[in-house]
Amino acid sequence: MRILNKFKLSPLVALIDIKTFGHTENAVIASMACVIVNVVKSRVVDECYIRCQTEFQTNRALDEASIAFWRQQRFNNPNAWQELFSPNMPRQPLEQALQHLSNFIHQHFPTNSVVQIMGNRAEFDNVILSNAYQQTGVKQPWFEHENQSLASMIWLAKMLFGYDPQCSIPFKGTQHLALHDAQHQAKVLLAIMDKLFMCTADHLEAEIA
Repeated sequence: MRILNKFKLSPLVALIDIKTFGHTENAVIASMACVIVNVVKSRVVDECYIRCQTEFQTNRALDEASIAFWRQQRFNNPNAWQELFSPNMPRQPLEQALQHLSNFIHQHFPTNSVVQIMGNRAEFDNVILSNAYQQTGVKQPWFEHENQSLASMIWLAKMLFGYDPQCSIPFKGTQHLALHDAQHQAKVLLAIMDKLFMCTADHLEAEIA
């Protein structure tokens, strides 16, 4: 805990996953999920999932490749498709959805602590969400220097341990459904952090000996 206090860090990390109808930073956002984990205690703290109204996202972009991908999911992953397209699912306007996400994050991170936001790829999830916050005028609950990438953590695990958690940890639920993807990403991060903490403990024991 001394290290956390030194750098004003929290043991919490918020893993986010979004589903979009495009790949640019101003892509239409169809759903978003956030799973908060405590990497020191190696456990999930809380999660939230929000479906967004897509038809009213003016000045946001979609592309045909993304729409074609989601059409294919109607057959490959029908549950994921229904989450985005079924008229029977409750959905929030984008501005309200972003405020919901902000409120959820603020509930868990202590005041004045660093809010670590980790996307599967920071240049995708984090960037698109940041653009949406800027466009809607909703205050973003993290700063640019708090953007983290799970892809970088996976690369680190491969380089240091020869370990690929994505291959070792079975996926549970429906692929391409934001909440289930975020839950899987949380398991991957905790597995990597467990190995890093174990390596650090072994090093300290060796130094003491």
